[in-house]
Amino acid sequence: MNHCMVTAGHSDTDNRWRIHSALLVGFLAVVMMTCAVYAESPLQVPFPEEELNALADPFQGRIGFYAKVIGEEQEYSWNAQQRFPPASVIKLPVMVELYRRMESGQLDPEQTILLPDDISTHGSGILKRQEPPVVHSLREYCRLMMIHSDNMATDLVIRTVGADAANQFLDQQGFKSTRISMEIGRWHYAIVGMTNSPISRDNDSRLIAQMNAGK
Repeated sequence: MNHCMVTAGHSDTDNRWRIHSALLVGFLAVVMMTCAVYAESPLQVPFPEEELNALADPFQGRIGFYAKVIGEEQEYSWNAQQRFPPASVIKLPVMVELYRRMESGQLDPEQTILLPDDISTHGSGILKRQEPPVVHSLREYCRLMMIHSDNMATDLVIRTVGADAANQFLDQQGFKSTRISMEIGRWHYAIVGMTNSPISRDNDSRLIAQMNAGK
């Protein structure tokens, strides 16, 4: 049986992101089903490129996509060479760098850390619902980052290992165009033009208000 590798990214520049996200999900579903069919089939036939292009082209934003049947020549791409915000995908190299530090003895997985107040509560996760003071081990913060996609846990782990160290690991693996340029909370602030605003609970409320207003 062949296997299909799929990577995707999008940057929606229109306020009607919910509609566009639904279209994107539909597009991804079609490509994934195509991959499943081709992975099961021994026939050397190309992806239905024209049909997939017709799905991607109306998307009112910026979309990038790459799919390949591993071990075969079938592949499909759309804006695959453009750079996109990696969003939660960046949590994977952050986790790997954390475990590299743990394995080398530089960090103790059972070390407990107080969750700072200057980490944004915006986005996915469960830490924002816990009553302060919030204290967990590094291992638990990592678990929350990966299992619950917790953004607060992610930003704490990024601070612990350092973005430069995680980027150096990415370089070593050949991912020279993939970067951790800032914490996820800071990135959310930058999206709505709050780049220079300090992260605080009050500013988190401002952030949410501006996003709800479509700014």
